[in-house]
Amino acid sequence: MMNSNSLTPERSGPPSSPEPDQAVHASPTISDADIEALQSLLQGLSRQDLARLDAAAKNLIRTARSHGGVPDPGQHSTLLQSLGLTQAAADPDPIELRHKLRQVCHAFKSDEQRGEGLAVYEPIFALLMDITRQGSNKPSTASTLPLKAILKLAFLICNTAYAIQNQGRDELIADLQPFATAFNLLPCGALLVTENLQVLYANPAFERMFVLAHRELQGSLLGDALAVDVLPHLMRHAARLGMARCQATVQSRQAEAAMPVRLTVHCLGQIEPSGVTHYSIVFEDLFAMTHWHQELLHAQEVAKVGSWHFEFSGGPVSLTPQAEAVLGWAHGGPITYSGYLSCVHPEDRPAVEAAWDAALSTGHFQIEHRVGTGASTRWIEVQGRLEYDHEGHPTRAFGTCMEISQRKLAEQDMARLARHDALTGLPNRSHGLALLDTELANARHEGVPLALFLMGLDRFKETNERLGYAVGDQLIIALAHRLQEIWRHIPVIVRMGGDQFLLAGRVGDAKQAQMLATELRRALFNPLEVGVIRHSVDASVGIALGPQHGNSTIELLKCAEMAMYEAKRSGGGSAKVYDPESGERQHHRLRMGIRLEEAIRNDRLELVYQPKVDLHNARLSGAEALLRWHDQELGWVSPAEFIPLAEERGLILMVGDLVLEKACRQLKAWKQQGKTLNSRLAINVSPAQMADPRFAQRAITITEDAGGLPGEIEFEITESAMMHEPELALFNAHVLREAGFILSIDDFGTGYSSLTRLHTFPVRKLKIDISFIQDMLINPGHRTIVTAVIGMASALGLETVAEGVETPAQAAHLRHLACNTAQGYLFSKPLSPSEFALAWLQEIPKGEGQT
Repeated sequence: MMNSNSLTPERSGPPSSPEPDQAVHASPTISDADIEALQSLLQGLSRQDLARLDAAAKNLIRTARSHGGVPDPGQHSTLLQSLGLTQAAADPDPIELRHKLRQVCHAFKSDEQRGEGLAVYEPIFALLMDITRQGSNKPSTASTLPLKAILKLAFLICNTAYAIQNQGRDELIADLQPFATAFNLLPCGALLVTENLQVLYANPAFERMFVLAHRELQGSLLGDALAVDVLPHLMRHAARLGMARCQATVQSRQAEAAMPVRLTVHCLGQIEPSGVTHYSIVFEDLFAMTHWHQELLHAQEVAKVGSWHFEFSGGPVSLTPQAEAVLGWAHGGPITYSGYLSCVHPEDRPAVEAAWDAALSTGHFQIEHRVGTGASTRWIEVQGRLEYDHEGHPTRAFGTCMEISQRKLAEQDMARLARHDALTGLPNRSHGLALLDTELANARHEGVPLALFLMGLDRFKETNERLGYAVGDQLIIALAHRLQEIWRHIPVIVRMGGDQFLLAGRVGDAKQAQMLATELRRALFNPLEVGVIRHSVDASVGIALGPQHGNSTIELLKCAEMAMYEAKRSGGGSAKVYDPESGERQHHRLRMGIRLEEAIRNDRLELVYQPKVDLHNARLSGAEALLRWHDQELGWVSPAEFIPLAEERGLILMVGDLVLEKACRQLKAWKQQGKTLNSRLAINVSPAQMADPRFAQRAITITEDAGGLPGEIEFEITESAMMHEPELALFNAHVLREAGFILSIDDFGTGYSSLTRLHTFPVRKLKIDISFIQDMLINPGHRTIVTAVIGMASALGLETVAEGVETPAQAAHLRHLACNTAQGYLFSKPLSPSEFALAWLQEIPKGEGQT
């Protein structure tokens, strides 16, 4: 027998027959002695036994219908006579008898009918076994010989039958090989049978359903394992119609309980080369189907998804309970198409009908629509698929429906968030610009100017830092509400991001726009209330007029932005209308920013060096590295212009690192030339650097990598840098001091540092601002400040450096006040590295410090 897994994809060809059972299927050899024993046995048979044997032999040869071993079918009777299987047969020659017997065996093996099973051979086997049971209970040697001969003949015929059956079955299974995986993986039981219900193959699901092993099924009659009385009737219908289906009860021969099933029989037709009609039978467990149907309904209830189907041949639409709930079908039970439309929101019915009409040709139906009306309105999604007959007519439709109200609300919220600012609820930048496009088109159509007001709060970053970002957010919300209250007639109010708002409305002229901007700022004078906090804000407003300043939204917004930043640079708290000249300055500044980035990236910034002189002995006591920039388009650009620009564009950290690296490399280059500064080189540090928590460690790394030493570098820090982020500044200062750098306060007297902060900051020097030095001899107030700073520094143990000394009288007065060091044009202008080395650096004694 073949096992039940013989139909598997791993098989590389037609399944072969299994190894025969040696105790049953061994091929016997019919000897001369066997033939003699059979002849003697035949002579002793009664007429009745001979007639039975004759009929069985004729049936066997007639069923075989082979020409392979018999030249002419008409010679069957002659063959029977030669074998001694008829009463009229004469005693045959033993050698000829053996030859004829082999001819019959060969005829069976080459039989074209094949697949008939062992049923044809059962009569002759039964008769032979009856014969062997006749005679003495203690057989002698003489009686044993006929018995052995009969058994050999029976085994020979049995092997032949198995070979015929297996060959036909294996060829059939080989034809089914491409479908093997699907057949074996079917969740329901499936059989392949002949027209007399002989089982050729059973899939694993069938064996599990009825607790049967493949050895009990393969090659056997299905009726031996199951009682299915309705099957012959169903197979006749399948032979006529191609397929037949019904529900029935199947009783296993080995089990008491019957199983309700749904049977589906397909007629596969006659399969070559056997010509026998084959059938497939599918068994579906109705108990399991009912169980899974209930599980499906439970799953639909949990998922809030219903299912529906209907046949085009007629009848209503079948709904599961969850589908009824989703649709809001209050009547229960089936529903017609018109009943379904009655559940649809009236405004959505045309779209539903159009979608269904399209589905009749496409085969797919999907639509989102509302059901119910008023407060009970809900959104649902319905989708489905259609099946068609061979002529293209729809036969069946089925699908699902589910409520999507929450999803629709989420989509609406997402759409709103995509267009509106999450904090204030105002239109966001992208949506605001779209509204502005519409408003500009309307103003152009009416021939009325449109005014854009771009408002930016002044010093709002400081407010956030002082009060906290949570309070800052609440202030922005309160400001948005106030703008909506006082400017209800303005069609466009947008939060552009951060602390900037855009307002737009039609005005008469620039004067009226200026008045509206003044009203806007005045409305901000009243403090905004956030809990117990009352806070006043001020703003800078930039105004642009269309079409005077531009014909597009982008152009007007750019002009308004330039005007707003011009207002901020003027000190804030004002409104400015866009000025083309100011715009040119802004454009120049934008171009300069781009060129500055290129200069930094391409290493086009240079350092010059200005000496610091000891006022008591006129010797070099240090130097300051100053950054310079010469551009091919712009020429020489003042540090007072490009340093603030670098800060605005977020480039100042990169610039600071670049200056430190260049300075350290220059110190190393001078050493290699045999020159020494013999003091420290001062470098300016920006507030942004001191507020960077990684600055100190980065400075140490840059210095070491460039071949410098921390003890050779002095960082000049402004008072504003000390106070911008005081905790971070103090942290960086201590790390730098511990590494060997020294610190000095630059432009002292212009900031707002306290004595306490000055006392805790690890500084070595105070650098008096140039504005006090240059007119201290003619301005008593400035002279007093210089005197006080030098005295305070002396009391604190700090050195003083006077910046901007240009006359001998200034130097003499500073020396009289006990100022330590001076720097300015009196001694030297800033010099290139080679000029500075030639004029100020000393030769390093041989053997000391040269590399």
